[in-house]
Amino acid sequence: MEILRIVSLGLLFATFPMFLLLTCKGRFLLKSMVVEIKHGIRSLLKNLKLWSFNDRESRGAPSKFPVDTKLQRWESGESGYVKPNGVVSKLSRTITIAVSIVAAVIAGNTVSGQVTGLPPLASLKTVSVPEPDNLGDFVKDKVAAIKLGKALFWDMQVGSDGLTSCATCHFHAGADSRSKNQISPGLMRLNADRTENPDTVFNVGGRPNYQLKPEDFPFHKLSNPNDPTTVVSDRNDITSSQGVINTKFLDVIPGNAEDQVRLKPDPVFNVGGINVRRVEPRNAPTTINAVFNFRNFWDGRAQNIFNGVNSFGLRDSHASVVKAQTPNQLKFVKISLNNSSLASQAVDPPLSSFEESSDGLTFQEIGDKFGSIDH
Repeated sequence: MEILRIVSLGLLFATFPMFLLLTCKGRFLLKSMVVEIKHGIRSLLKNLKLWSFNDRESRGAPSKFPVDTKLQRWESGESGYVKPNGVVSKLSRTITIAVSIVAAVIAGNTVSGQVTGLPPLASLKTVSVPEPDNLGDFVKDKVAAIKLGKALFWDMQVGSDGLTSCATCHFHAGADSRSKNQISPGLMRLNADRTENPDTVFNVGGRPNYQLKPEDFPFHKLSNPNDPTTVVSDRNDITSSQGVINTKFLDVIPGNAEDQVRLKPDPVFNVGGINVRRVEPRNAPTTINAVFNFRNFWDGRAQNIFNGVNSFGLRDSHASVVKAQTPNQLKFVKISLNNSSLASQAVDPPLSSFEESSDGLTFQEIGDKFGSIDH
């Protein structure tokens, strides 16, 4: 019976090979199902030794299919047969999971095709870049704005140390390929009640400014990669992106890329009492094609609606900007740009005391650094 279930499961998989192999989702789910089959077979072989049958009740002519007959008698509840511990339940779960996965994939693709009318996968070159509906209210020359955005992305004057720009963490295929001083301890650790409980101990390397080695990975080690319960070691350190040294902002000097700052002792990112560059608690994701993300940042806090001030979009009811009715008449107004999660994302790093700047720097002072603008 159990062998027949495994064979049936295999036939089920064979019904949809092209479907499963031609989509990324299908390939991932197919791999999951293969793992489940392996677990089922391994469990069956392990428990075969528990199978015992009482031949004293079957003294007649031998059955043509003795195993099937005995399994049927065992399932019918006749005495003298010992139930194999957990075999049927595990294999039943395997089949149930596999059928559910296949059904979910089929239903999901059917629904997405019928309800949302999603087009087939194609090159992003054929997809229009999403733009705010009211972009013309803020941008007079789109070509010039694109050039300015690229320049600011690479400009080291935006940060405080005259060395760090947005591109510092996104210069390699839009991501960060550095391997020294890229470890952050579990600064985002939480208690069971969700209160903050940052871990400042470096489990990987034992200290900041560490040079990563291949043998340091993975941070979460299993003795059996297919069994998540076989944990050998688990470390909450993060391979992330180094930023700037911990400093307090004092002033800017127009035309000078480096700000006036005061060094602040860093209790975490120091070696022998000497500050080293701080490392963010999350790593820098790639910026390539990030314009197509509905939200940005790993936690999704960079909202699709940009409020002109910060990453929180319409969630910040106090966010407003100054509009010049005339050169001498200013007033605070609220703005809303849709399809702008990258704009919501872009306003955080320049002011971050981890990523680019000294503590206390504002966009007004970044503007002052570039000097006056003639109108």
